[in-house]
Amino acid sequence: MPLNYFANRPEESKIPSKIHQGDIVMIIPKQKQGSRDPKDLITGKVQRVLSQGDRYENGVKVEILLCSLDWRYEKEGCVPYIGRIQYIIKQVEWERMFFFIKNRASIC
Repeated sequence: MPLNYFANRPEESKIPSKIHQGDIVMIIPKQKQGSRDPKDLITGKVQRVLSQGDRYENGVKVEILLCSLDWRYEKEGCVPYIGRIQYIIKQVEWERMFFFIKNRASIC
């Protein structure tokens, strides 16, 4: 297993139950695992959580869609990538989303 050179990663990046669709994360793709170069990190929005266990020392495996925060976005557009989470940029606030959806449904 390649060494993970990205330090100070949050514990949440290692636990699949803490990752949700819509979270914005930075992953290292499979082909680049073991890289020390921060330019190899890809920023995107979680589409699917692929890891099924309780905890993964090298990060939860996810499928993301490249987002506009990533430097590759202008060239590649909104393309999917699969890799392990190294950092979480923004987590979806599920309680707030649920409240909004619930109240919106009663208004419509």
